[in-house]
Amino acid sequence: MRREFEGRVAVVTGAASGIGRAIADRLAEDGATVYYADLDGAAAEQAAAKKGTALPVDVSDAGSVKAAFARIGEEQDGLDILINVAGVQRAGTVVDLDEADWDLQMAVNAKGCFLTAKNAIPLMEGREGAAIVNTASVAGLRGYPGVTGYSASKGAIIAFGRGLAHEVAPLGIRVMTISPGWVDTPFNDSVTASIGGRGALADSIAKTVPMGRQSNPDEMARAAVFLVGNGASYMTGSNLLVDGGLDS
Repeated sequence: MRREFEGRVAVVTGAASGIGRAIADRLAEDGATVYYADLDGAAAEQAAAKKGTALPVDVSDAGSVKAAFARIGEEQDGLDILINVAGVQRAGTVVDLDEADWDLQMAVNAKGCFLTAKNAIPLMEGREGAAIVNTASVAGLRGYPGVTGYSASKGAIIAFGRGLAHEVAPLGIRVMTISPGWVDTPFNDSVTASIGGRGALADSIAKTVPMGRQSNPDEMARAAVFLVGNGASYMTGSNLLVDGGLDS
Protein backbone atom coordinates (compact mmCIF):
# COMPACT_ATOMS: atom_id res chain seq x y z
CA MET A 1 0.00 0.00 0.00
CA ARG A 2 1.42 3.37 -1.03
CA ARG A 3 2.05 5.75 1.87
CA GLU A 4 0.66 9.29 1.53
CA PHE A 5 4.00 11.11 1.27
CA GLU A 6 5.92 8.54 -0.73
CA GLY A 7 7.96 10.23 -3.46
CA ARG A 8 7.74 13.63 -1.79
CA VAL A 9 10.65 15.65 -0.42
CA ALA A 10 10.32 17.53 2.87
CA VAL A 11 12.40 19.88 5.00
CA VAL A 12 11.62 20.33 8.68
CA THR A 13 13.56 22.98 10.59
CA GLY A 14 14.20 22.55 14.29
CA ALA A 15 14.06 18.82 13.64
CA ALA A 16 16.65 17.68 16.17
CA SER A 17 14.18 17.59 19.06
CA GLY A 18 10.68 18.31 20.30
CA ILE A 19 7.91 19.22 17.88
CA GLY A 20 10.25 19.43 14.89
CA ARG A 21 11.58 15.93 15.41
CA ALA A 22 8.08 14.53 15.90
CA ILE A 23 6.97 16.09 12.60
CA ALA A 24 10.04 14.90 10.71
CA ASP A 25 9.64 11.37 12.08
CA ARG A 26 5.97 11.22 11.13
CA LEU A 27 6.65 12.41 7.58
CA ALA A 28 9.43 9.83 7.23
CA GLU A 29 7.14 7.08 8.51
CA ASP A 30 4.59 8.15 5.91
CA GLY A 31 7.10 7.74 3.10
CA ALA A 32 8.64 11.18 2.59
CA THR A 33 12.31 11.85 1.95
CA VAL A 34 12.99 14.10 4.93
CA TYR A 35 15.76 16.59 5.62
CA TYR A 36 16.16 17.04 9.38
CA ALA A 37 17.32 20.67 9.45
CA ASP A 38 18.74 22.09 12.66
CA LEU A 39 21.36 24.45 14.02
CA ASP A 40 22.78 21.55 16.05
CA GLY A 41 24.20 19.37 13.29
CA ALA A 42 25.23 16.53 15.62
CA ALA A 43 21.75 16.34 17.15
CA ALA A 44 20.22 16.43 13.68
CA GLU A 45 22.43 13.49 12.67
CA GLN A 46 21.22 11.53 15.66
CA ALA A 47 17.56 12.40 15.02
CA ALA A 48 17.77 11.56 11.33
CA ALA A 49 19.58 8.23 11.77
CA LYS A 50 18.09 5.64 9.39
CA LYS A 51 15.05 7.88 8.79
CA GLY A 52 16.27 10.87 6.80
CA THR A 53 19.15 13.24 6.12
CA ALA A 54 20.62 15.70 8.59
CA LEU A 55 20.87 19.26 7.28
CA PRO A 56 22.89 21.64 9.48
CA VAL A 57 21.53 25.17 9.06
CA ASP A 58 21.18 28.45 10.93
CA VAL A 59 17.78 29.71 9.82
CA SER A 60 18.65 33.26 10.91
CA ASP A 61 21.64 33.42 8.54
CA ALA A 62 20.98 34.08 4.86
CA GLY A 63 24.16 32.40 3.66
CA SER A 64 23.55 29.27 5.73
CA VAL A 65 19.97 28.94 4.49
CA LYS A 66 20.96 29.52 0.87
CA ALA A 67 23.63 26.83 1.08
CA ALA A 68 21.27 24.34 2.70
CA PHE A 69 18.61 24.71 0.03
CA ALA A 70 21.21 24.68 -2.73
CA ARG A 71 22.25 21.29 -1.43
CA ILE A 72 18.65 20.07 -1.58
CA GLY A 73 18.42 21.34 -5.16
CA GLU A 74 21.51 19.36 -6.07
CA GLU A 75 20.34 16.16 -4.39
CA GLN A 76 16.64 16.21 -5.33
CA ASP A 77 14.52 17.17 -8.33
CA GLY A 78 12.57 19.64 -6.24
CA LEU A 79 10.93 20.21 -2.86
CA ASP A 80 7.34 19.48 -1.85
CA ILE A 81 7.08 20.35 1.84
CA LEU A 82 8.64 22.95 4.12
CA ILE A 83 7.70 22.94 7.80
CA ASN A 84 9.34 25.62 9.95
CA VAL A 85 9.59 24.74 13.62
CA ALA A 86 12.98 26.21 14.55
CA GLY A 87 12.51 28.84 17.21
CA VAL A 88 13.77 30.45 20.39
CA GLN A 89 12.01 31.90 23.42
CA ARG A 90 13.34 34.33 25.99
CA ALA A 91 11.34 35.44 29.02
CA GLY A 92 11.53 38.92 30.51
CA THR A 93 9.54 42.11 30.84
CA VAL A 94 10.09 44.84 28.28
CA VAL A 95 12.14 46.76 30.85
CA ASP A 96 14.32 43.77 31.71
CA LEU A 97 14.64 41.97 28.38
CA ASP A 98 18.01 42.44 26.69
CA GLU A 99 17.89 43.97 23.24
CA ALA A 100 19.96 41.03 22.02
CA ASP A 101 17.24 38.60 23.15
CA TRP A 102 14.59 40.63 21.30
CA ASP A 103 16.73 40.58 18.16
CA LEU A 104 17.44 36.85 18.47
CA GLN A 105 13.73 35.97 18.66
CA MET A 106 12.96 38.11 15.63
CA ALA A 107 15.90 36.69 13.69
CA VAL A 108 15.23 33.01 14.36
CA ASN A 109 11.45 32.96 14.63
CA ALA A 110 10.28 35.50 12.05
CA LYS A 111 13.25 36.09 9.76
CA GLY A 112 13.91 32.34 9.70
CA CYS A 113 10.51 31.73 8.10
CA PHE A 114 11.24 34.42 5.51
CA LEU A 115 14.68 33.07 4.60
CA THR A 116 13.60 29.44 4.31
CA ALA A 117 10.55 30.33 2.22
CA LYS A 118 12.66 32.58 -0.01
CA ASN A 119 14.98 29.69 -0.83
CA ALA A 120 12.37 26.92 -0.85
CA ILE A 121 9.82 28.49 -3.20
CA PRO A 122 11.94 28.17 -6.38
CA LEU A 123 12.30 24.44 -5.62
CA MET A 124 8.56 24.05 -4.94
CA GLU A 125 7.04 25.98 -7.82
CA GLY A 126 4.75 23.84 -9.96
CA ARG A 127 5.02 20.75 -7.71
CA GLU A 128 1.59 19.20 -7.13
CA GLY A 129 0.60 19.46 -3.49
CA ALA A 130 3.48 21.76 -2.52
CA ALA A 131 2.93 23.25 0.93
CA ILE A 132 4.61 25.37 3.59
CA VAL A 133 3.70 25.34 7.27
CA ASN A 134 5.16 27.87 9.70
CA THR A 135 4.95 27.37 13.45
CA ALA A 136 3.66 30.37 15.38
CA SER A 137 1.99 30.25 18.79
CA VAL A 138 -1.19 31.22 20.58
CA ALA A 139 1.09 33.89 22.08
CA GLY A 140 1.16 35.51 18.64
CA LEU A 141 -2.58 36.05 18.85
CA ARG A 142 -3.12 36.96 22.49
CA GLY A 143 0.17 38.31 23.72
CA TYR A 144 1.36 37.48 27.23
CA PRO A 145 3.21 39.52 29.85
CA GLY A 146 6.84 38.54 30.24
CA VAL A 147 7.13 37.17 26.70
CA THR A 148 6.41 40.26 24.62
CA GLY A 149 9.34 39.66 22.27
CA TYR A 150 8.29 36.07 21.68
CA SER A 151 4.66 37.13 21.16
CA ALA A 152 5.72 39.78 18.66
CA SER A 153 7.85 37.36 16.68
CA LYS A 154 5.05 34.79 16.52
CA GLY A 155 2.49 37.42 15.53
CA ALA A 156 4.81 38.34 12.67
CA ILE A 157 4.84 34.72 11.52
CA ILE A 158 1.03 34.62 11.40
CA ALA A 159 0.87 37.81 9.32
CA PHE A 160 3.70 36.62 7.08
CA GLY A 161 1.89 33.35 6.38
CA ARG A 162 -1.32 35.10 5.35
CA GLY A 163 0.50 37.37 2.95
CA LEU A 164 2.68 34.62 1.55
CA ALA A 165 -0.34 32.39 0.92
CA HIS A 166 -1.75 34.99 -1.48
CA GLU A 167 1.63 35.55 -3.09
CA VAL A 168 2.42 31.93 -3.95
CA ALA A 169 -1.04 30.49 -4.61
CA PRO A 170 -0.60 31.15 -8.37
CA LEU A 171 2.56 29.02 -8.18
CA GLY A 172 0.58 26.07 -6.81
CA ILE A 173 1.97 26.38 -3.28
CA ARG A 174 -0.21 26.40 -0.17
CA VAL A 175 0.88 28.20 3.04
CA MET A 176 -0.51 27.56 6.50
CA THR A 177 0.40 28.44 10.06
CA ILE A 178 0.05 26.26 13.13
CA SER A 179 -0.29 27.91 16.54
CA PRO A 180 0.35 25.60 19.49
CA GLY A 181 -0.67 26.37 23.03
CA TRP A 182 1.23 24.78 25.89
CA VAL A 183 3.34 21.85 24.70
CA ASP A 184 5.30 19.75 27.19
CA THR A 185 8.85 20.19 25.87
CA PRO A 186 12.03 21.76 27.30
CA PHE A 187 11.44 24.70 24.93
CA ASN A 188 9.11 26.24 27.52
CA ASP A 189 11.47 25.80 30.50
CA SER A 190 12.46 29.48 30.69
CA VAL A 191 8.84 30.63 30.79
CA THR A 192 7.90 27.88 33.23
CA ALA A 193 10.67 29.06 35.55
CA SER A 194 9.61 32.69 35.20
CA ILE A 195 6.08 31.93 36.45
CA GLY A 196 7.23 29.88 39.42
CA GLY A 197 7.98 26.38 38.13
CA ARG A 198 5.99 23.36 36.97
CA GLY A 199 3.57 23.51 39.90
CA ALA A 200 2.56 27.06 39.05
CA LEU A 201 2.30 26.11 35.38
CA ALA A 202 0.02 23.19 36.20
CA ASP A 203 -2.23 25.51 38.23
CA SER A 204 -2.36 28.02 35.37
CA ILE A 205 -3.20 25.36 32.81
CA ALA A 206 -5.96 23.97 35.01
CA LYS A 207 -7.52 27.44 35.17
CA THR A 208 -7.05 28.60 31.56
CA VAL A 209 -6.99 25.57 29.27
CA PRO A 210 -10.46 24.01 28.82
CA MET A 211 -8.94 20.58 28.15
CA GLY A 212 -6.99 20.90 31.40
CA ARG A 213 -3.60 19.69 30.19
CA GLN A 214 -0.60 20.43 28.01
CA SER A 215 -0.20 18.95 24.55
CA ASN A 216 2.73 16.80 23.45
CA PRO A 217 4.96 16.90 20.35
CA ASP A 218 3.15 14.05 18.59
CA GLU A 219 -0.18 15.89 18.77
CA MET A 220 1.46 18.88 17.12
CA ALA A 221 3.02 16.61 14.51
CA ARG A 222 -0.32 15.10 13.55
CA ALA A 223 -1.79 18.57 13.02
CA ALA A 224 1.16 19.83 10.96
CA VAL A 225 1.27 16.73 8.78
CA PHE A 226 -2.46 17.03 8.16
CA LEU A 227 -1.93 20.55 6.82
CA VAL A 228 0.62 19.42 4.22
CA GLY A 229 -1.39 16.35 3.25
CA ASN A 230 -4.20 15.64 0.81
CA GLY A 231 -6.88 16.20 3.44
CA ALA A 232 -6.07 19.92 3.55
CA SER A 233 -5.77 20.41 -0.22
CA TYR A 234 -8.22 23.36 -0.25
CA MET A 235 -6.64 25.14 2.73
CA THR A 236 -4.26 28.06 2.43
CA GLY A 237 -3.67 31.18 4.49
CA SER A 238 -5.12 29.44 7.55
CA ASN A 239 -3.81 29.64 11.10
CA LEU A 240 -4.67 26.39 12.86
CA LEU A 241 -4.94 26.70 16.63
CA VAL A 242 -3.90 23.53 18.46
CA ASP A 243 -4.18 24.81 22.02
CA GLY A 244 -6.70 22.75 23.98
CA GLY A 245 -9.20 25.59 23.71
CA LEU A 246 -6.95 28.21 25.35
CA ASP A 247 -7.83 30.89 22.79
CA SER A 248 -11.46 29.89 22.25
